Amino acid sequence: MNKKQIFAIILLLIFFSVFLSIYSKFSIVDDSFATIVGESVKLNDAITINAKNRSIKLPEDIKPLSDYYSFQVIMHGSENIIFDDGAFGLRTFKKTTTAEGLEKWEEVYLKDNPDQNDIVLYADADDQRDNPVSKSVVIFIYLLLHVELDNNIRFYVSGIGEETGQEYGAYIDVEIIHPE
Repeated sequence: MNKKQIFAIILLLIFFSVFLSIYSKFSIVDDSFATIVGESVKLNDAITINAKNRSIKLPEDIKPLSDYYSFQVIMHGSENIIFDDGAFGLRTFKKTTTAEGLEKWEEVYLKDNPDQNDIVLYADADDQRDNPVSKSVVIFIYLLLHVELDNNIRFYVSGIGEETGQEYGAYIDVEIIHPE
């Protein structure tokens, strides 16, 4: 081998080691999240979340009913999915770091309980990827104020398949921007 080939191999090894290091860090976070919600849950499969923004800018003065974050829960599955409350079984998590320096998700609880009425997303006989059925979730920012938030939170929704009893879940990661 000549010097150029050896140099190219060394660069590739450095690239792959950095890539694996970054991937394993994200994998640990996602593995810890799967452990929290249940490893049998089908995540981001039959339902997904879509949002215009992936960040929440916390205002200096919060107006309780004016400042909010919203996203849509979109149905892609072939069976009806039943959600146990008006906020799609919403759970909120923040990313924390353990004493060993590993990142994990920790559940935080919102100040108020959402509407307790069940919601059903109905499956359509047509291809769901072309014609998704969706409903919106609104989270008022004041509900997050009592929670010590760093920079990232994860909103998670889940429901049960009406025919199979399979649990489906979807999540979205959102950046928190604190006032200066």
